[in-house]
Amino acid sequence: MNEMDNFRIIGENKNGEDIKETGFSFPMSLLFFDTYPHWYNHTIKFTVILEYGKYVHGWFGNPWEDVHELRASVVIYIVPGGD
Repeated sequence: MNEMDNFRIIGENKNGEDIKETGFSFPMSLLFFDTYPHWYNHTIKFTVILEYGKYVHGWFGNPWEDVHELRASVVIYIVPGGD
């Protein structure tokens, strides 16, 4: 398992009235230590799962109501090229 597998950013948008007011970002640097002539293909896959709902205070049950989920994935293929 890679160190970035199951990486998670969690947050709450308590004061926002619209989900569009929430955003997350994180810096990333990818280093590949392939040496000539042994360049390899690499595959990077990002999967994003956004869960949102209404947070309610209470003593019993789940504090989240009306929960929805959005999913998206991006795959980047890095292939050595040249002559």
